[in-house]
Amino acid sequence: AHLRPLREAVPRQLWPLQSIDCAQVAKQVRANALDMALVENHLTGGTSADWSNRQSESRTRVAAWVASLHRLGAGMLINVDPRPGAILDAVRKMFVAPRATLYGDSFTIKSVANPNNLAYNSDGLLHHTDLPYYSQPPGIQFFHCIQAAEEGGESLVCDGFGIAQQIFEEDPEAFETLCNHPVEYSDLTPHWHLRAQHPVFMTRGSLSGAGSACPEIERVHFNEQARDSWRQYDPAAPHCSNENLDKFYKALSLFERKARSPDQEISLKLSPGEVIVTDNWRVLHNRNAFKGLRHFEGCYIDWDAAEAVWRNAQSMEVSS
Repeated sequence: AHLRPLREAVPRQLWPLQSIDCAQVAKQVRANALDMALVENHLTGGTSADWSNRQSESRTRVAAWVASLHRLGAGMLINVDPRPGAILDAVRKMFVAPRATLYGDSFTIKSVANPNNLAYNSDGLLHHTDLPYYSQPPGIQFFHCIQAAEEGGESLVCDGFGIAQQIFEEDPEAFETLCNHPVEYSDLTPHWHLRAQHPVFMTRGSLSGAGSACPEIERVHFNEQARDSWRQYDPAAPHCSNENLDKFYKALSLFERKARSPDQEISLKLSPGEVIVTDNWRVLHNRNAFKGLRHFEGCYIDWDAAEAVWRNAQSMEVSS
């Protein structure tokens, strides 16, 4: 039987649009949290006669969670052991392997002295997507709370696709600029220089083919800490003309104002053992400033891995 792609079978629900506000999204994210204690018990062995049925049940749970993540853009895991390395164990049980980057299979977020990255201090951050200096940034990001801050440190997320829809309706020229203007992102260390160019809104198909409807957005790229206008500037390039740069910065400012608006975001205070998961192609994430020790560990997977698990569960349903 024909299996539709995840994006067709589980339409995205943009927020705070489509009759859902941010408070409702936050409640749904918590209500749909995947309990890893149940999943791990089913996937990691046992000798009972119904072991294969229990494995199938857990894969169905994971697939349903993937569908919810795709629909809302954010999800949660609960009952993940609050220790370093536990998030990698959980991801490998569900999706076989993480998406490795030059930073390794996982990364640690903890305030340190003299940080080389804004994530490693105790300040609040701007909303952003991760790793836009890769030609294809990771699709899904996991943030595992090992130790919560004494005060503050809430995880904040907002729907980049929802913001794109609002800009399309309010200012079509700004929307078109954000779809067409290339933006360079860089990550420069003593060991590497990563760089890639993306528009803020990457659409699926051409803008002209969408008619009066908002074109389907495939990815949002937004990270002011990694945007590298200095290395990108070329006075001979058409997109670097004064007129086009003026249009771009006005459109980018509109996007950033919306992303900073509290009515666009949800706030989740995680406890040790909880994980916030975001669609890194769609959702921007951030955190509040905090006091005390805050220890998180993160990793990535690609949407291909998540959809493969979802598709496997659909195939089993069709064949049963």
